[in-house]
Amino acid sequence: MEIFKDEVSNPIKHSVSGKKGRLQYVRNCFPHHGYMWNYGSLPQTWEDDSTPSGAICTSEPGVTGDLLDVCEISNSPAYIGQIKCVKVLGIMGVLQPPSLSSYEPIIQDPSVASELPISFKIIAIDITDDLEEKLHDIDDVEKWCPGIMSGTKEWFRIRKVPQGQRENLLAFNGKAQSKTAALEVVKRSHESWKSLVSGELGGGTTSISLRRLNTTIPNSPGYTPNLRNDSALHGGREGTSSESQGTAQDASVKASVTKWFHMSYAEL
Repeated sequence: MEIFKDEVSNPIKHSVSGKKGRLQYVRNCFPHHGYMWNYGSLPQTWEDDSTPSGAICTSEPGVTGDLLDVCEISNSPAYIGQIKCVKVLGIMGVLQPPSLSSYEPIIQDPSVASELPISFKIIAIDITDDLEEKLHDIDDVEKWCPGIMSGTKEWFRIRKVPQGQRENLLAFNGKAQSKTAALEVVKRSHESWKSLVSGELGGGTTSISLRRLNTTIPNSPGYTPNLRNDSALHGGREGTSSESQGTAQDASVKASVTKWFHMSYAEL
């Protein structure tokens, strides 16, 4: 499931691939079955891909133009669309090469990685979780939840290998950064979001216009109070749903969802 930021109302839908619109699923990279935490995004954030990534990166590569992703490590599984109040604990980053061919020079010369965009991953915990009062910064996570950060690092490295892609490259040499660094990224991303919805950022593309549409910010140029009911904006429909995407799924989907992928990879 993904937030489609370039569609009206930014719906949460099942992502699809290929001409047949097959539903996409997270591969089970042994020993990780799907996600090991609740994976979501921070609302009212936007990683402005026209600016450098900020003070926590000495090389200041760009960012990805998305909402900030969040790995929420509580014991309570979230449901799709659930809103949680979380405590920020730290941050890590996944480098985003523009193409598979760009991996080779990076592997040969790690300094090339300093020029790549970063997809930030905020590490956080639900404030209602029993462990919340014991976790205050990223070092506390490994103390009270041993293995979760090393597992997270491993998962982000190998998650695309079953799809025939190379291992991902991690920012900061794979080391998660502090709560202070994470809050700096959150603050900057929120300011970028405010500039986006207020119209301060330039760009007249359809993508930018759709991202500005909202029902909660009256003084913004994209304020559309009847957005959910405006059939014209939704192509003659009241909304969009994942049911309109893809085709009926057969038993092969279940097989692909439950399949384990065993692989050998570089020491993490």
